[in-house]
Amino acid sequence: MESNRLIQFIYCPRVAVYLGVAVTLLVSDTIVVEAMRWALVVVVVVYPHVAFRVSRRYFNHAKGARFSMLADGLLVGFVVVVINFNPLVSVCMVTCLVMGTLLICPPVMLLANLAIVGVICSVFFTPGHEVVGSWMQEVISVVVLLGFNGFVAFLCFRYTSTLVDVRRSAGKKHALLQHRIRPYIADQVLFSITENQAIASRRKHLTVFFSDIEGFTRLMDQLNENTITRLLNEYLNEMSQIAHRYGGTVDKYMGDGVMVLFGQSMDVSRDAVSCVKMALAMRDKLAELALSWQCFGRDLHIRIGIHSGFCTVGNFGSAARMEYTAIGSTVNRASRLEGCADTDEILISSATYRLVQAEITCRARPPVRVKGIDTPMDIFSVNSIKPKQIPLGNVRLLK
Repeated sequence: MESNRLIQFIYCPRVAVYLGVAVTLLVSDTIVVEAMRWALVVVVVVYPHVAFRVSRRYFNHAKGARFSMLADGLLVGFVVVVINFNPLVSVCMVTCLVMGTLLICPPVMLLANLAIVGVICSVFFTPGHEVVGSWMQEVISVVVLLGFNGFVAFLCFRYTSTLVDVRRSAGKKHALLQHRIRPYIADQVLFSITENQAIASRRKHLTVFFSDIEGFTRLMDQLNENTITRLLNEYLNEMSQIAHRYGGTVDKYMGDGVMVLFGQSMDVSRDAVSCVKMALAMRDKLAELALSWQCFGRDLHIRIGIHSGFCTVGNFGSAARMEYTAIGSTVNRASRLEGCADTDEILISSATYRLVQAEITCRARPPVRVKGIDTPMDIFSVNSIKPKQIPLGNVRLLK
């Protein structure tokens, strides 16, 4: 049976201090009855081993290890009485009891032990009954006290060093675990797990992006699973890098579809502009990837939908599985716009257009009706980024 750590921890100090007590009793000249001397020597030598085995067998837990220290209080009290209250020996033994108790017990247990010793001593103590022992007994008592203090200090140092090593090892494992699971969950969820903080749902203005590859499903039917995995991971890796470059948060992957959220800054127009610029960069990147994928016999094109508005952001799901995401009509509208987009087209809503029109060139399209929304949506097709205007005050005419 494996022993509780506290039971193991207190075992060696007990053995050391009671061996010293046994030597003190053997050289003591304050014990009148010789049979009592030897009986007490046997008790203090055997007691640490008996306490260890009894605690391990019947009280193999931290509370049992702490309450077993009350037996030490009883034993110390009776030893003090037997040696006729020798002042120096009594002080040494009580000091060892105090330090041994504080090794594994809270202060209240120390008070209980001191109360036990005090009660026993008060019952048997009479004025003038205390006896001063020989110099050898005094020296041995001091040696026992100093040796026990040194032993306790060594144990505390070793225990502290172990804690430092365990904490350092736990920190490395924690960092490795974060590194391994980071690609699979959102940063907000990872932070809440590692910091033990709940994620509160909240309303937030976001620009929501949806995209998918046109015709990728038909392409998958023609390829084996290894090729599909390689191509899709290559595509999603490139799209994710672009999203991070423009400040977006990749919310989820849905096969070849990507959902990205913009709302980290305090400027909603800036978020919307960054989202549209990201969409243009993704469209250009897919055109590059399509050149290397032409060997598979199909051209690849992208469709993108973007809408801006308020969403509810938080943890959603069941008790078995939760997902940090955004929900609401803003998300639904962005998804519907992606479905309405033509080949290689970036469709944005009128709400997004109002935020980006100063920096993005767009072309109005006829309003569309989409599933789940009663009124037609005003939509715009993104063309390009407007060139930056140079203020006339900064232009110098050459003569």
